[in-house]
Amino acid sequence: EAGQPTFWFQPFYRYINGALHMVFGDSSVGELWWDAACLGFGAFFTFTVVRRFAGFRWALGAAALTLAIMITTCSTRRSRTV
Repeated sequence: EAGQPTFWFQPFYRYINGALHMVFGDSSVGELWWDAACLGFGAFFTFTVVRRFAGFRWALGAAALTLAIMITTCSTRRSRTV
């Protein structure tokens, strides 16, 4: 249990973070790559779903809005912790 319940924050976060540290060492580079991959996946998923129902232009806007919201949220959260 490592001092806290397994699903206290996000499921499998501890294991993903451990694997990233095994690959990238004791730095936050792996977490930055993981965050970027998840942002890209989220934008692509949004684009795919919206394109099916509303067309290419709306899908492009939805993907851009998804990235803007995620990046703004992540940057404000990181600036509060520093």
